[in-house]
Amino acid sequence: MIKIGICDDEEIDRSEIRGICIRIAKERSEKICIYEYSTAKDFLLDNKKEDILILDIEMQEMSGVELKNKLQNRGINIFIIFVSNHSEMIMSAFGLNVFGFINKNNLHAQLPEVLSSVFFLMNQYIILDEKWDSRKI
Repeated sequence: MIKIGICDDEEIDRSEIRGICIRIAKERSEKICIYEYSTAKDFLLDNKKEDILILDIEMQEMSGVELKNKLQNRGINIFIIFVSNHSEMIMSAFGLNVFGFINKNNLHAQLPEVLSSVFFLMNQYIILDEKWDSRKI
């Protein structure tokens, strides 16, 4: 089961992203579980250990870039896909485990492609004894 976190302060955007995730998972016969967060702090507090985080950049209190930095500093291994209307933020969004940057205006065209690529990569990894990730060996 692939766990996907959607962190965006706009409910309508979370709903749209959720729908795309469900559609792509069905097309690829992937089993997924989706968790939604309206703030970066909610994501940090919940600690569901998602495999993929679809993350808005501009949010109240803590930005998506700040959340990405916190996850990197903690050594959390998660694929991050940024979604934003702020293309000027692309450079600050780059970092370890960042897999893509999607403009929200192109969400339906770009997210399926990027998400399919992440699913493909994830299927290359193996979890041993339910605790050892082959990416860390």
